[in-house]
Amino acid sequence: MAESKKNHFIPKSLLKYWIDPKAPHQGVHVYDIVKKRVYVSTGAGSTPFSFAIGRDLYVHTAKGTRAIGLEKWFSGLESSLASLARQAHAQADEIKLGVLANWTKALMAVLGLECRSPYVIRKMEKALQENPALREIISPDATRPIQQQVLENIIHQVSERVEAVTPVELTFLHAPEGGSWLVSDRPYFNDGRLAHRFVVLTNKVLLVYTRSESALQYQHQTATRDFYATINHQLAVHAREWLAADARSLLDEYVPVVGSEEWLQSVASETVDVDAVRYLTSSWTIDR
Repeated sequence: MAESKKNHFIPKSLLKYWIDPKAPHQGVHVYDIVKKRVYVSTGAGSTPFSFAIGRDLYVHTAKGTRAIGLEKWFSGLESSLASLARQAHAQADEIKLGVLANWTKALMAVLGLECRSPYVIRKMEKALQENPALREIISPDATRPIQQQVLENIIHQVSERVEAVTPVELTFLHAPEGGSWLVSDRPYFNDGRLAHRFVVLTNKVLLVYTRSESALQYQHQTATRDFYATINHQLAVHAREWLAADARSLLDEYVPVVGSEEWLQSVASETVDVDAVRYLTSSWTIDR
């Protein structure tokens, strides 16, 4: 059997926070955007959280061999992310990740959530097909398959962005009493006009982060009701394949956002960003 065929693009260690213990099979409430249906997806069995799986999403065939380097790279980051999410969810006064490198791994995993969804990967592949000049920016080697270039560029993007926000200032923004954050195939929201980036870590924790003026620092805060509603709305606006919640009532509240005029305009206006290289001095090759 081929290795790493089923790739979770949202780690299972995060998705488990959205399990509704009262739902059938103790699963997550999911709205499938393409099929326009709501269902419950279990976190148990051979394919837990199947709505967040892509087949061979991070795998390409290089020189006749399945290259699974990106999947292994993500896996190497996820234990640090799981530890960060667990402690943030528990509102730990002191976040303990061990050595400083584990903080970097956790942050890289967070930034990776912006690059690893099937929708983002397909969009990048399409952009390279339509504009060969972009391929030369990523790599001058014209023999590289587009899929390989896209996967290698994910590591480049994450590596660049982690340098741009390090040292980092983290705010663990907890949902107000009785509230929960949504999650989607793209569990983040960024506005280029703002210095901060936003990503959901658990059903109760939204991570807000930016570059620190001095050293690594973090704090816990509780979101206002207005800000909570704004972020959940934006998460729904930027969902592309599915939207999920820890309660059916919360999901039903935001399903109408998907397919709305605002959502359609968001889809139509999205472009592929080309970031200038500021920090990288070498590039990655995924060939095994």
